[in-house]
Amino acid sequence: MAKGSGLGLAVTARIIEAMKGRIWARPAVPKGLCICIWLPTKQALAQGMETGKVETV
Repeated sequence: MAKGSGLGLAVTARIIEAMKGRIWARPAVPKGLCICIWLPTKQALAQGMETGKVETV
């Protein structure tokens, strides 16, 4: 098993959130962890700037 401080995931989360994205984790079958990342398209960000809200799918 890999050992670390966990700082990489925290930094990654801050960057993704600053880009108006989302990051989450879920269990992987049969074992492990899946890190999921969603980032908005350029068009979604442009629309969000106009309306003040970024839509997610």
